Amino acid sequence: MPLGYALLETRGRASGRPRATPVGNGRQGDTFWIIAEHGRQAGYVRNIQRCPRVRLRLRQGLRFTWVGGTAHILADDDPYARQRQVCRWHPLRALNAAIVRVMGTHLLTVRVDLDRDRPPHAGRNSAHPGPTEVLTPR
Repeated sequence: MPLGYALLETRGRASGRPRATPVGNGRQGDTFWIIAEHGRQAGYVRNIQRCPRVRLRLRQGLRFTWVGGTAHILADDDPYARQRQVCRWHPLRALNAAIVRVMGTHLLTVRVDLDRDRPPHAGRNSAHPGPTEVLTPR
């Protein structure tokens, strides 16, 4: 993954298979922000509507790790204001935001609440549930 980007993994709404989509790196602490340039028509947004459990491949220092989370579509959020907030002081994020604004048709904000109580993992065979696995209450 190039600097300034992350990989979003959702589950296909029909097939149930993992689907990976590169997105701009919008991490702020335990929250990850995505501005979907094609709104609800974007395939990954439709996948999130069906199954909100996602994974993100994020850079942690020099390495990449998978981090799980729950995605929320925020139809009432101002995507332009959110882009300005996320991009502040990050030149690579600002470049990605400019591309999204130029190429986008219906901008939509997606917030991913990253899992705090589970350590990041590097593979599918770990104890961390993937997007289609059900979390059981503790």
